Amino acid sequence: MPDDLFDFASLTKILAPLPALMRLNDQKKFSVKKRMSDYWPDWKISNKKDILIEDVLSHQARLKTGIPFWLKTMNSSGDYKQGYYSKDSTAQFDLRVSKGLYLLTSFPDSVYATIRKSPLLSRKRFVYSDLGFIIFPRIIAALANQDYETYLKTNFYTLLGASTLTYRPYLYYPLDKMVPTENDLSFRKEQLQGFVHDESSAVLGGISGNAGLFGTINDAAKMMQMYLNYGSYGGVRFLSEATMKEWTKPHFEKLHNRRGYGFDKPSQGNNLSTGEKSYPAPLCSDASFGHTGFTGTYAWADPVTGILFLFFSNRIYPSRDNHLLNRLNLRESIQQMAYQILENGEHRR
Repeated sequence: MPDDLFDFASLTKILAPLPALMRLNDQKKFSVKKRMSDYWPDWKISNKKDILIEDVLSHQARLKTGIPFWLKTMNSSGDYKQGYYSKDSTAQFDLRVSKGLYLLTSFPDSVYATIRKSPLLSRKRFVYSDLGFIIFPRIIAALANQDYETYLKTNFYTLLGASTLTYRPYLYYPLDKMVPTENDLSFRKEQLQGFVHDESSAVLGGISGNAGLFGTINDAAKMMQMYLNYGSYGGVRFLSEATMKEWTKPHFEKLHNRRGYGFDKPSQGNNLSTGEKSYPAPLCSDASFGHTGFTGTYAWADPVTGILFLFFSNRIYPSRDNHLLNRLNLRESIQQMAYQILENGEHRR
């Protein structure tokens, strides 16, 4: 149904921390050319002290792909370790990870410390990583002097009329309005519905920069339309055109990295690709940009053609072992068909 709420998974990255960072960039409070440690002092005395923001956003900062933080709370038998969880919310346990499970309030400190201590990859190259994005909400809150989610809703979602975009949707909507994701047999030990699927976001209470945002496809489209318009929507300027163009273009193609700042871009030579080798659809222009989400979400904007394409599914219901969406190249194939229908098979580059 059009009013069903989906777990955006990694689509969160471009619809939550990214617009906030771009706005702070416009306000001269944030710069991609600075070091991450300039905004996150926790890294100043670590192997990450010289990592640049632009490398974090482009996934070439030598950070590991991810860290299974949640495993620290489990024993070898797959049960919860004593002292980490409570069935009731208290001052000591207020990070809700599922219907009736609350994690130790101080656990995020362990997450940030584990990231700080983690080894770096041997060389700079594209390796998709969640770790920097996990930290961005804390940076945004500090720079904006405002709660991270409140900042997003005040400056973007409410003004766009995208009211369903939210973290922790169970606080605002009945569970039957939310598309179920995985039947999690390992961590939450229940069918997930309305609670973020991503384990890293879950141990942060459902609010993170790498995942955790929920909403309808229509409200996600409003954010993407604002991007497609290079920062404006409904006569309101949200982001400068210059920032949008800078962040949505590739910067490190010589390093075989197609990414923009946070945004995904077409594979190099994508217009010459066909079938399963294309990403996204071959007819997408080189100026196009977007992102995918592990749960089966996909959003792509093409300023050259004016085509906005979103595809939302619950790929991981009931299990993440379902890989048909990728194996059959369904999203890209349907996107290609949309281009052919809308442009009568003719594409302007």
